[in-house]
Amino acid sequence: MKAATTFGALVLLASHAAAEPTFNLITENDSYISISGDRHYTNGIDFSWTSASRLQPESFAHSLMLPGARDAGWRTGYFLGQAIFTPENLAAFTPPANDRPYAGWLFAGARLYRDSGDRLDKAEASLGVVGPAALGSDVQKAWHAGFVRSAAHPRGWHAQLRDEPGLVLSEQRIWRVSLVRGPLQIEALREANISVGNVYDYAGAGAMLRFGQNLAADWGPPRIAPAQQGSDFQDVDSFAWYVFGGAPAFRKKPLSATSMPGPRCCFHIFG
Repeated sequence: MKAATTFGALVLLASHAAAEPTFNLITENDSYISISGDRHYTNGIDFSWTSASRLQPESFAHSLMLPGARDAGWRTGYFLGQAIFTPENLAAFTPPANDRPYAGWLFAGARLYRDSGDRLDKAEASLGVVGPAALGSDVQKAWHAGFVRSAAHPRGWHAQLRDEPGLVLSEQRIWRVSLVRGPLQIEALREANISVGNVYDYAGAGAMLRFGQNLAADWGPPRIAPAQQGSDFQDVDSFAWYVFGGAPAFRKKPLSATSMPGPRCCFHIFG
């Protein structure tokens, strides 16, 4: 069992009509809080679009979900992203055999949400490529040249994992537990998830505590898998904000060296 703690900064949700689709841009990089060097999961970016809620899902939707309430709101979503992984020692021309190898994971996929008020279910499929075609080397070198010039120059990308198609199938359930109601609210979000594929597979569980206003606007901040994830949509009809802290715990069996727990820092732009 490997445990990690995620501390969140202030999250602000701008007001928009609850019936509108949601666009998200997520960017995660260890240099946001440290310039001491890249290590393991070092950079991620994700673009997503999620539909407005509807009561009638596609005919096959129920078969993709865990058993649950049929009186719920359904959403579909699509995403495109990239994750980059490196060993700890970027200066070594030949990366150590006992460290994580250089790798990029370029992916796209679709997801389905079922929101029953006190429970959120998600089914997701990601398809992509690991290796030079994922452009991990190009993105990291451009990032260092443009924004983190003091960082060590990565010398081992020639030894990265070779090109290989990747597929990951995931299921997640989040339970909303209200602790304090009123103008200022406190709630706990408990979650469990499982993913299988040839890039990574794992079963995970965790919890997040949130304090703020209008917490029902979302299910926690969106993240890039396999980090502890919230929702990629928001229902905001008035100003909402919250601070959060989480403690995910993962049981993992990586099938590829790209598998890593969640990022050390993340920023969110909500559309």
